[in-house]
Amino acid sequence: CDSLTSITIPNSVTSIGSYAFDDCDNLTSVVIGNSVTSIGSYAFDDCDNLTSVTLGNSVTSIGSYAFQYCGKLVEVINKSSLNITKGSDSNGWVGYYAFYVHNGESKIVNKAGYLFITSDGVNYLLGYTGNNTALTLPSDYNGQNYQIYKSAFCYNDKITSVVIPDSVTSIGSSPFYYCTSLTSVTIGNGVTSIGNYTFRDCSSLTSVVIGNSVTTIGNYAFEDCDSLTSVVIPDSVTSIGSYAFEDCRSLTSITIPNSVTSIGSYAFSGCKKLVEVINKSTLNITKGSSSNGWVGYYALEIHNGESKIVNKAGYLFITSDGTNYLLCYTGTDTTLTLPSDFNGQKYEIYKYAFYKNNKITSVVIPDSVTSIGEWAFSYCSSLTSVTIPNSVTSIGPGAFYSCKNLTSVVIPDSVTSIGSGTFRDCDSLTSITVAEENTKYKSIDGNLYSKDGKMLIQYAIGKTATSFTIPDSVTSIGGVEAFRDCDSLTSVVIPDSVTSIGDYAFFECSSLTSIKYRGTETQWNAISKGSDWNYNTGNYTITYNYTGE
Repeated sequence: CDSLTSITIPNSVTSIGSYAFDDCDNLTSVVIGNSVTSIGSYAFDDCDNLTSVTLGNSVTSIGSYAFQYCGKLVEVINKSSLNITKGSDSNGWVGYYAFYVHNGESKIVNKAGYLFITSDGVNYLLGYTGNNTALTLPSDYNGQNYQIYKSAFCYNDKITSVVIPDSVTSIGSSPFYYCTSLTSVTIGNGVTSIGNYTFRDCSSLTSVVIGNSVTTIGNYAFEDCDSLTSVVIPDSVTSIGSYAFEDCRSLTSITIPNSVTSIGSYAFSGCKKLVEVINKSTLNITKGSSSNGWVGYYALEIHNGESKIVNKAGYLFITSDGTNYLLCYTGTDTTLTLPSDFNGQKYEIYKYAFYKNNKITSVVIPDSVTSIGEWAFSYCSSLTSVTIPNSVTSIGPGAFYSCKNLTSVVIPDSVTSIGSGTFRDCDSLTSITVAEENTKYKSIDGNLYSKDGKMLIQYAIGKTATSFTIPDSVTSIGGVEAFRDCDSLTSVVIPDSVTSIGDYAFFECSSLTSIKYRGTETQWNAISKGSDWNYNTGNYTITYNYTGE
């Protein structure tokens, strides 16, 4: 019950069953009536925002793990005879996370929707119960500084921006974890540390301003922030934790200030568009190296001057070794005609350039583009059409992977290289057309083949097909997992011209029960078959010397 925020159990109820409120993520307080005698196992397990629970005077048993993973359950008002102690995992973990176990009035204070508690002289912001989406956190708490408690805003998919004032001294572990609508954060100058997992999986986060008092950025702090394109780390920071920016796939530029002395392992691994590192530190950061947290591993440019990335109407470009690259698009348009050139010159679409952009619906690529990088348009779930010009010579692996609404593609005669998995998981793709002049590829019934006899892709239009006949001209099946996951395919006809079946060719074709082979059993056994070519297929039979259609 994702929207449930509070519960009062009436005196008519005598028991709460196992898992009754498990995973009620927005539940902040529970008052259990005086007639309840038992609370079942896992009853409130994983209630991430539960801050206070009141146990009625009749409770005699709490089941195992009843309050496990209630990381913000800082207050237990215990009116029962149970011996509940702070930090103990007995009685269903109810006191495990507690600051206070008492039998009086709640010590949690609601300030305009913000929940505060004071423990051992430290003030903590526990969470927010209001409806605002653009938040400026309270300037103080009763005239004093405060800390943001762990998990304070986690899983809040409504907030879009947060301004953290100077009165906040630290940000705990995971406070903004999985805030998927959060786009901008300003961290005040009072904060000295950003905790572990702080902004992990904030997939819409594009802008971060870090205050000049922060000295440490914790482990996994910005991991999987897919929309983050650049970060300026202030001169106060001395250490960046392990995995801190891992898999920030839109991150194009990072500035490492002269104060940084250590970068944790894998801090920037998976940042495949991190082409520029502005290194003002004494760390030895080199291109292609996995040292210093992989920060230079993907780099095209490492220097200590001004950024070389240029913003052209929302399109980010960089030039390296005489080649111009389009890195990404930061605008809001959904129908895109890419720039006709970059400073009068041709350019390449860089890998992951439009990765996971689920808003764009169509893309026209101009004649100035020479190649489409790997995974460039992958997971563009709203993309329905793309125009590829005659200037493009190569389309990288996975370039249009999982473009679920892409319906047709025309491959011009200039294309001489198509990477593996280029159109995989394009469930709506019903037409692949290849220009007649193309010397390397051809299309038969909307499927893609190489002219040297290799079947490249049937998957794109075959996920719902129940049967398929491979043309006699084909000598090899595979290269891009040709039939992988075609779970409706029950029958396939294979010609005796085939000499090899590639890796994963019929992988997860769970309904495949019939292979009809036009050659002999001896010929079939002589075919080279790749790794897991028939993994998890149906219990198929092979018919040899097949002569039918």
